[in-house]
Amino acid sequence: MKAGLSSVTSNADINWSAPFDLATNVVIADDAACREIANCIIVNLPAGKPLRTQVNLMDNPGNLGKHLAVNGKLRKYFGQAGLRDSGGTEADFVLEGGDTPPTPPTPGTGIFSESFANGQGQFTIHDVLLPSELTYVWTHDASRKHMKASSFKSNTPYKAESWLVSPKIDLSNVGSAVLTFEQAINYANPEGRIHVMVSNNFDGEIASADWSELVFDQWPVNDGSWSFVTTTIDLTAFVNHAVTIAFKYTSEASQDKCPTWEVKNVVVE
Repeated sequence: MKAGLSSVTSNADINWSAPFDLATNVVIADDAACREIANCIIVNLPAGKPLRTQVNLMDNPGNLGKHLAVNGKLRKYFGQAGLRDSGGTEADFVLEGGDTPPTPPTPGTGIFSESFANGQGQFTIHDVLLPSELTYVWTHDASRKHMKASSFKSNTPYKAESWLVSPKIDLSNVGSAVLTFEQAINYANPEGRIHVMVSNNFDGEIASADWSELVFDQWPVNDGSWSFVTTTIDLTAFVNHAVTIAFKYTSEASQDKCPTWEVKNVVVE
């Protein structure tokens, strides 16, 4: 799709031919000559993964018209049918240039998942700093079916720190693992205020565990749209352990440092 767009509303929003100006997605259909977005699927290409580096048309314009098979989940993407949550590894896709469609890759093996559709599920909430004016930071949003963190109440921001913590996730018998989740943010930029953490020795006390921050490329955009982005993080460095994943929310008592963070569809496979 064309760069600079937050949604796709017409065929004019797609670069059907070179030059291409975006490396984050490609559009596929059952006919390479298709120019009707309603008959296509927009495929998300995870940052830093072979699926992006080998497939994107901005860097690989010769891929136009090739057969592509990708393992992922069908869900809305930029307002259209989309393929999301691919691990993006070479085992997750096949790219060919011939006339015979490739054999689809084998789906990943699910290890853990929590959608937050019906509550906080297996996750627990640990309030490290909860001001007396607040009764919670993390809470379940039943109408929108996700977990939400905020320390803003009655037009007042508060200094807070609260962790949404998974149960132990066993990675001891796998060769690699990938974490994906969807997130949205509003009211403040995320950098330095929200964090995704992992520990292999969490015993119920936040302070006594050793935590590593997980790094990823794409934060949600703080533009008031509440647009969810799918975040993918390689957990292969943590295999051979049982790990705990935590969503750490922090804020300061100033309005420009008090975000609202929404998280859903957490998957490890």
